[in-house]
Amino acid sequence: METSLQHFRKSFIGNFPDAQEADTFFFMLLEAYAELTKAQFFAEPDRELSDEIVHQFNAAKVRLLQHEPIQYVLGYEWFYGRKFHVNPHVLIPRPETEELVDWIVEEYQNRGNLKVIDLCTGSGCIAISLALSLKGTVFAIDISAEALAVAEKNAQFLDAATNFILADVLGTELPKDLFDVIVSNPPYVREAEKDEMQANVLDYEPHLALFVTNDDPLLFYRRILEYAQKSLKPEGSLYFEINQYLEKPMRELAVQYNFYGLTTRTDFRGNVRMLKLTRT
Repeated sequence: METSLQHFRKSFIGNFPDAQEADTFFFMLLEAYAELTKAQFFAEPDRELSDEIVHQFNAAKVRLLQHEPIQYVLGYEWFYGRKFHVNPHVLIPRPETEELVDWIVEEYQNRGNLKVIDLCTGSGCIAISLALSLKGTVFAIDISAEALAVAEKNAQFLDAATNFILADVLGTELPKDLFDVIVSNPPYVREAEKDEMQANVLDYEPHLALFVTNDDPLLFYRRILEYAQKSLKPEGSLYFEINQYLEKPMRELAVQYNFYGLTTRTDFRGNVRMLKLTRT
């Protein structure tokens, strides 16, 4: 088989129905396996790939053709300018969540001695990004020991001082403390919305972190609001990533728990995706 870069690229792309997506995959894998950028590819199109790298590409191709997310194939995703380890025990960090982190950093970056808690932390991308961007102490909670193992690996790799706690957000063992910021990107996709989702999400990402029942889609938000009533400082803020279809019931729920200051932001797709709550 021809293993020059230009011929191998053509051969690789030919295996996929979407050539543009396959080309994106090719260059992501090229950088990961051969440490070659797109610019280097075009500068040396006749450069030969080693047998080892060809083998890595072929193994990745099999996984990608089965609709496994490229982030799981690579083992990482970029989030807020940093590389985060991911595997099927954690959701792949999304750009929308970067916008949530950016909102918090924007409002708290000039404050000191903060206490922050991230509920349903998953890969730790929110908690770790805040720990590296703000001055204070950050706690992160998840029910999954496997997810926390990923989060702890990320914190160690990125040298982020983060306190991880294995606990059920729906339970009663959450930290009894007062926080300046409570943030959560909890499960919020209703079972009824599965038909709108792609196979690479449904078949590979952890359903525990994605889905809630159609009957009680605000289950996690209600519990977190209960917790925030006792654990958020009077002048503190509660930040959520939310289901775009559930903005109105979220507003109603917030008022039920005496959170009257409510601000929403849309994500880069124009969907209402972020919610900030305060008591006034």
